[in-house]
Amino acid sequence: MNFKLRDYQLAAIQSAREALTKSRATIIKLATGLGKTIIGSNIIKSVDAKGGRALFLAHTDELVLQFEEKLRLSTGLTTHIEKAERTAHDKEGSCICASVQSLSRPNRLARYPKDHFNLIIVDECHRAAAKTYLAIIDHFPKAKVIGLTATAFRTDDKSLGETFDTVCCNYGLKWAIENGYLVPIESVTVPLDIDLSGVKSSCGDFQKGQLADVITPLMEEAADQMVEHGCLDEKVLVFLPTKVASKRFQKVLHDRGFRAGHIDGDSKNRKEVLKGFHEAKTAVLCNPMVLSMGYDEPSITVVIDLTPTRSTLLYIQKIGRGTRPINGHFPEHFTATDRKKMIAESSKPRLKILDFLWHSATKDLCHPARLFAKTKEVEEKMVAISAKGGSKNVQEVENEAHEMLVSEREQALASSLKAFKGNKSMKFDPVLQAVSLFDDTLVNWRPETKSEAKNISKSQEKYLTRNGFDCSGWQKGYAAKVMESITDQLDRGLATPRMQRCLRNNGYGDAALKMSMKDSKAAMDKLTKKWERQAKYRKKR
Repeated sequence: MNFKLRDYQLAAIQSAREALTKSRATIIKLATGLGKTIIGSNIIKSVDAKGGRALFLAHTDELVLQFEEKLRLSTGLTTHIEKAERTAHDKEGSCICASVQSLSRPNRLARYPKDHFNLIIVDECHRAAAKTYLAIIDHFPKAKVIGLTATAFRTDDKSLGETFDTVCCNYGLKWAIENGYLVPIESVTVPLDIDLSGVKSSCGDFQKGQLADVITPLMEEAADQMVEHGCLDEKVLVFLPTKVASKRFQKVLHDRGFRAGHIDGDSKNRKEVLKGFHEAKTAVLCNPMVLSMGYDEPSITVVIDLTPTRSTLLYIQKIGRGTRPINGHFPEHFTATDRKKMIAESSKPRLKILDFLWHSATKDLCHPARLFAKTKEVEEKMVAISAKGGSKNVQEVENEAHEMLVSEREQALASSLKAFKGNKSMKFDPVLQAVSLFDDTLVNWRPETKSEAKNISKSQEKYLTRNGFDCSGWQKGYAAKVMESITDQLDRGLATPRMQRCLRNNGYGDAALKMSMKDSKAAMDKLTKKWERQAKYRKKR
């Protein structure tokens, strides 16, 4: 079975090829549901066509087997498996799918020559800074490396720069929804208070057993809220902290008329349960986090997370189980508008998230806002807006929060710039450049790769200095982000940052931030004539 690649998938593959001509390792960032496995399969197919060998790495046995199956279905290639009791060092073929835990063992790695592979593909590569991954990647120094992920960051904040040089492309959740490849997300704040302040942490997240103790007494009320919010007519995936909690909630739901099922890592009838959920014999599927990765079921219309987390990565993966459209096979000629219309008219026009009122001793708890917010500032504003109640499109809430913050920033910037009127260099104070561009990606920016962490280049410094920025101590990736923001402003017909600052400091105030280039030039001409008149007057005196 051959899968025709979409334009962005072809672009991602091409971007990776170009990146690997200049460096060893690059990351392809794709939102869950955009086809990372299909992209990986086609890259391996091209390696096979050139007579090379590829290694696919995943951190669970299930993901290894899933990729093996999809590779075979999409390309016809036969692969060999390296995991547990299965070995592949003595097998002929162009691709090996391996479990990181198995292959990273010294005795297994030693069976492979250091030049055995031309390419390594790392699934869920946000894990690739771990010692087990590095041991494998370092063992094959001549192999190029491509990482696949929806989020190029780690929960332990360890830099991926040890492994990857660049992020060659980024097609995120917001882009995917706006282009009609994934469904819009609707969040419903549920008035069920759950106090997590007494739950202890383990490895940076809440302890599962204690979470279950807190949630269990509230299961009946949670089920009642599901009934109230129309979940009897939906296809619902529910995440719970433990097997016992999952089975218990299944029973509570069953007592309220839901056709509910349960699955965990020890379920011997796994295939039957998943098939029954797919065929709607059960409408709710409870699980203790075993379906948070690698599970594709487009018919899911509601995701309920009764396992609160501080991990952005884990939260995005859980919600991502429900973002696929009911029918993702769009006609080739369809535009983004056509695709969005097709989704809107389908039996799954959106994904609904029931967001309970979790109360925690920290502010790190993940809410639907985390899916779109680029900064903590935007996220907190979104949570405050959503807490007022009702059902809201999460992207619209993000836009509302951003507009509110822009207004607040305009006021703060106007006040702050008064202190710099005497700055003859006319350069922005480094503290204010992110605010002046109103780009959330610049706030609390940090490098993700080796390339981004390098010092600013001479060409970047020249361009930014010309635009009125003081680039002292900037990193290359940050400079690139600022340049992207300037380009975006110009593409939208707005004035340059230097022009905006000059106009703000000379009587135009905050209005200068929204002036078009044409109007800004006209205003600058008036100011120039004014200054010329003043200069002549001073000379006469």
